[in-house]
Amino acid sequence: MNLIAERLPRTLMLFSIVNIVAFYTGFFIGKVLAWRRGSKAETWITVTSVFSYTVFYPWFALMMLWVFGYKLGWLPIGKFLYPEKWYDAPFDSDVVFTSMIKFTVVVSLIQFAAYLASRGIES
Repeated sequence: MNLIAERLPRTLMLFSIVNIVAFYTGFFIGKVLAWRRGSKAETWITVTSVFSYTVFYPWFALMMLWVFGYKLGWLPIGKFLYPEKWYDAPFDSDVVFTSMIKFTVVVSLIQFAAYLASRGIES
């Protein structure tokens, strides 16, 4: 619980800032697209938007960390992590990942069963 309490403020700060920036960026880009229909700006913005919508986010995040943290040195890499806190963790990582896989399979089977049960129901 102490680990969560320690990480929560940074997570909430990052989440809040990213959502505010995303909202205002989308709002501004929407205004630009509305006023410049058929221009090169519309094409460029559309292609960029499709890329950002379809990119695999974990990979993109790692690439951004590599560019801005490792190559340019603008971001701290590994400064928020303290590995010694994980040495005395109550669970082994194999147990955690196996539990996650089991949970995902059970939830998927329940959703599939609900789909099969509701196929014949007409609205």
